[in-house]
Amino acid sequence: MDKYVTKLYIGCSRPSVSSHITPEIQRETIPSRPSNVDCILEFGSLEHDPKVRRPISQCSPNIQENVRRYYIQKGPYQSKPKEFPKTKFGDKMRQFNPRWYKPPYFGWLEYSIKDDAAFCLCCYLLKNEFESRDNAGRAFADNGFRSWNHGPERLK
Repeated sequence: MDKYVTKLYIGCSRPSVSSHITPEIQRETIPSRPSNVDCILEFGSLEHDPKVRRPISQCSPNIQENVRRYYIQKGPYQSKPKEFPKTKFGDKMRQFNPRWYKPPYFGWLEYSIKDDAAFCLCCYLLKNEFESRDNAGRAFADNGFRSWNHGPERLK
């Protein structure tokens, strides 16, 4: 069956052509690779830090699912600097608590060093760009969460 079927490729994988087809015909049947080049360039520029990575909707529609898989495989960006920056809330200084990386938040909670903010990996992967939400829906996906004094109750 393989000698009669040329498999299609999705994303960055190279097309598979039957070994029984002569090389001259193979060159004609393999599509040009601009979509692969775009894919490689886009995957090469994917940032892991949640504040600097671009929205999935800005990627080519052909590779958006591959981008989601890439981030799922990488897992949440859980940086652990020696000391987290402190922010003053009322009369107390507060900071991100690295214990929040443990269950029940370990599978989705991210922290950006560059922005000193917490993010939700699932919110980033699954948010609907066309759906209008209030600011609370965007806090964990776009802007980041910084209210360290309300951390445990907001994370729930």
